[in-house]
Amino acid sequence: MVGKHADFLMLHMPPQSYSRDQRDEEGLARRAPHDCWADVADHEATARYIAVMRTASEVTQFCMAVPAGLRTPTYQQIVLAPDVCATPDEPVLGLPPWVHRVPWAAGQQRTVLLDETELTSGGSQPEVVAGQLRHLADLVSREESGVRGPVVRILPMSPLLFVHTVGPYAEVTLHGHRLVTSVGLFPFYETGSGAAQTMSAGLREAVAAACSREETYDRLVRAADTMQRRATS
Repeated sequence: MVGKHADFLMLHMPPQSYSRDQRDEEGLARRAPHDCWADVADHEATARYIAVMRTASEVTQFCMAVPAGLRTPTYQQIVLAPDVCATPDEPVLGLPPWVHRVPWAAGQQRTVLLDETELTSGGSQPEVVAGQLRHLADLVSREESGVRGPVVRILPMSPLLFVHTVGPYAEVTLHGHRLVTSVGLFPFYETGSGAAQTMSAGLREAVAAACSREETYDRLVRAADTMQRRATS
């Protein structure tokens, strides 16, 4: 099985003599060969995506729900439930054994832009969501200037930004290489193309438009209080 997956990866890697500068860009996305790769290898593809997100030295991501690594255990059970989550972003039963041993990179610089709709989407589990929001507020309160680690910010729905039209995606730096990645039915990775540059710019725009640390903290606490009242009413 290992040989089969190694052959799959080798088949999709650029040849050693490949030089992007000597290739023409094509289409509206301005892609050269090997700029974009859709990883359709089922569970191995999912495992690779998880490994990329965990081992990257830098991550900037826009999320519609609290992402991997920042969840409380009870919230994690909800979002990773098989009837809810088609493609998990954390190691779960059924994925290749090796991915369960991949740790988060020490000192990973991670910026998480959480869509403000998460502040009001308690669903049938408002008490669980309240606990999750308080956990995020605690993370925000413990951020230290100049110290690498997760930075959480709420991204308002107004004004409408590029990321709102595309949906959740991330830019990661892995072994010095910058990639744009997202996951739906399967993960995809893009670098070098006009599309990748546009998505990178969209994330920078979103970072600039996000709430400040203080406002993010206040909004998380207020939302948690509202969820708690809903749970006890």
